[in-house]
Amino acid sequence: MEKLIELIKKGGFRIKSYDNWRMYLEEMSEMLISQGDAIEGFKEAMISREENFPTGLETMSLPVSIPHADKKYVKTEMIDVTLFEKPVMFHRIDSPEEEIGSYISFMLLLKESHAHMDVLRELSQLFQSEKFVDIIHVKSQEELISFLKEVV
Repeated sequence: MEKLIELIKKGGFRIKSYDNWRMYLEEMSEMLISQGDAIEGFKEAMISREENFPTGLETMSLPVSIPHADKKYVKTEMIDVTLFEKPVMFHRIDSPEEEIGSYISFMLLLKESHAHMDVLRELSQLFQSEKFVDIIHVKSQEELISFLKEVV
């Protein structure tokens, strides 16, 4: 979980409501570009990626989404976490014609292919934990980091 925690510390954390995945990706992408963490084209790449390769994932306890775009748009490696006030519908990774209500999104901004695989492996471990469902009670980035340290 080391890499995952390191990248989440660099990213942001929020609890927010969105009407749909597109609104979420548009708002977050614009924020990350304005902060200098991503470059122009990031928003369009995120939306295109989600349309063509959905990121909604049914875990053992809680549906999630893991949106990401090509590394060429990333300036700062991080994982930005959004806990949705109400589930946001995303198309499923394994069955794109179906939707699931994601409770939390881990937006990946990664530059290296090996880092991408490491993060996905650590996320997979997290998602398999019986305690993962309790992530919905986290209220801050600090609580999220503490939660991740306890889960592993």
